[in-house]
Amino acid sequence: MRSINSIFTKKTILVLSILLAGLILRIIYLRQFSGSPLFSIPIGPDVQEYDDWAKEIISGKIIWEAVHIHGPVYPMLLAVFYKLFSFSLPAVRFMQLLIGLLCFVPLFYALKTFCSKTDSMIPYLFLGIAAMYPPLIYYHSELISEALLVPLLCLTVAMLYFGEREPESQGSRRCHAKYLWFAGAGLTAGLAAATHPMALIFIAAEVVLLLVIDWRTKPGTWKKLLPVVLFILPAMMIIAPICVHNSLLSGRFVLIQNNSGLNLFIGNNPDAAGTCYVRPGPQWNALSNSAETEAEKLKVSKDRIYSARTLDFIRDNPLQWLSLLLKKAVYVWNWRELISGADAAPLRCFTALQRYSVWTSGVIAVLSLAGLALAFSQRRTIYCYRHFIVLAVAFWLGQTLTVTSGRYRLAMFPALFVFAALLISRIIAERRNLHNNLKPLTYCGVAVLVVYLPSPPVNTVSEQAESDSIMGEAYFKQNSYPAAEKHLTAALKALDDRARCLNMLGVIAEKKEDFGTAARYFMDAVEADPESSEGYMNLAINASNIKDFERAEKLFAQALAKGSGKPDVLYNYGYYLQRRGNIPLAEKYYQLCLKEAPCDRRALNAMGIIAMSRKAHKDAIVFFGRALSIAPGNAGLMLNLAAANASDGRTEKALEIVQEILAHEPENRNALIMKQMLTRVPGQK
Repeated sequence: MRSINSIFTKKTILVLSILLAGLILRIIYLRQFSGSPLFSIPIGPDVQEYDDWAKEIISGKIIWEAVHIHGPVYPMLLAVFYKLFSFSLPAVRFMQLLIGLLCFVPLFYALKTFCSKTDSMIPYLFLGIAAMYPPLIYYHSELISEALLVPLLCLTVAMLYFGEREPESQGSRRCHAKYLWFAGAGLTAGLAAATHPMALIFIAAEVVLLLVIDWRTKPGTWKKLLPVVLFILPAMMIIAPICVHNSLLSGRFVLIQNNSGLNLFIGNNPDAAGTCYVRPGPQWNALSNSAETEAEKLKVSKDRIYSARTLDFIRDNPLQWLSLLLKKAVYVWNWRELISGADAAPLRCFTALQRYSVWTSGVIAVLSLAGLALAFSQRRTIYCYRHFIVLAVAFWLGQTLTVTSGRYRLAMFPALFVFAALLISRIIAERRNLHNNLKPLTYCGVAVLVVYLPSPPVNTVSEQAESDSIMGEAYFKQNSYPAAEKHLTAALKALDDRARCLNMLGVIAEKKEDFGTAARYFMDAVEADPESSEGYMNLAINASNIKDFERAEKLFAQALAKGSGKPDVLYNYGYYLQRRGNIPLAEKYYQLCLKEAPCDRRALNAMGIIAMSRKAHKDAIVFFGRALSIAPGNAGLMLNLAAANASDGRTEKALEIVQEILAHEPENRNALIMKQMLTRVPGQK
């Protein structure tokens, strides 16, 4: 048995210390972040879509019935986390941060397989940078696909290096291990592509690289194709079924997700700025609606419309397009974390850790860009760092062709940390020889110009307004209405998507039973975005609250005309009909709502209540059970489920559910009454 001293060498202690420091930093971040209303509520572009899809999976729809605008792998992981941690978002954030920290360990050992004695510091520098880099901590705690994409890419690169280091002696165990490493790399690469399609560029580049390497080292042998085949087959086993399923759903070829051509068009059109300049709201909706209208007219996909518009722009404006490409190629390295999704600076810098470390993005960009240039300066380093070079260049190219943002360059981070470590190691090794350090220092000087001089268009006023709208919505969903009003009112001053804020302010006014003020807010929302169904829907609800049912019917008709596929509109009209006593028609609209959003617990609960009224108790149990699966611990749903079980003769199960409610809410009046009813002796009054 190995002694403790032989296991815990100085180097092992150093690695464990780095990981412990990284873990502590992440815990500090979560503690600081816990003061935000966003800590426990999934809100914002992309975030809500992933949350909805994960809930849809948990509700029983594992195989999706409509093509989504995101890849399916991250929502599946999120669904697993939701199930394991009972929808505790803080627990999910911690798990993502832990995975995001540990995923760099395989790369650490991969680096150790080829770093020479003179470069022995590189793996430790790499691990230290990766563990302590603050922007990565922010992104990995968010509910975005990149939180999974980075770990998958880390595993892919590590396994490629491990596979290439194994010998090929015929029939040996290590030869079999070599092939398993390549197959494992293909599997994680396929999962990465199914998480974010930009990884397809990386996969294609790796296939070319493996072919070139194998051709040079084993010319004329059939084995030269084996690593490539073993890499590409598992990747295609993941990607192909997704493509086939999406294509069958759409009746046309769809790759991994819908709307893939949108980012291509946003990055390549006469108004393009190189960044995600089109933000959620009227501008985004107008762009999407125009493409949808044209697609329906020509009987083609929206992606094809976006691609055609992009090609038209390139053909008609070749010089402008080349200028855009150059801008984007440089913006990838910019010191700013450019916005995409809910990544506006005020949200990103909510915590002290992020606020006081904004400078780190620029430092790592300079070091990594200079390190990449240093790696390219020698044939030996090009070969040694080949997979890291492919990773960095593939996602650099992806952003150059589409749009740049801090979030989209996350996939480059594993490679960037390696190149930064390479540069630091070389400078330290040659610290006494200025002549030998002249090259890396020159690269650093050029990198400083690339990173800090270009100024991408950044609208701080707009970012603040968008942040206020998201914070306002978070407070709104927490029923903290004074704080919500404060942020939503501030957002109205500069936000493009005014209708969203106006609708929430109207609902808050309704909560105060100030129906006149609420109606004014809703009418302003309709004026701000006439094509949105939400304003008409809220006006209809407002009219029904003051018993103006004739007007409510007309407004609901307008809402349905503009949002026939909107779950919120379908549910609220169904609820209106149910209150008016038209149960069959209400049920129809609840079913339509569930077709669009299988995880809508309001509609599931309503369907359960209707089933109870028909004495279809088993159906009611199914509906309440599905609703409870996506809202575990909800006392109202648990009481409904208990009532359904009791009505179906399952008294013990009903009592068990009631006892569970009382364990968390001992003073719950309805639960106490139901317990008394369930435990009453037969014949006792």
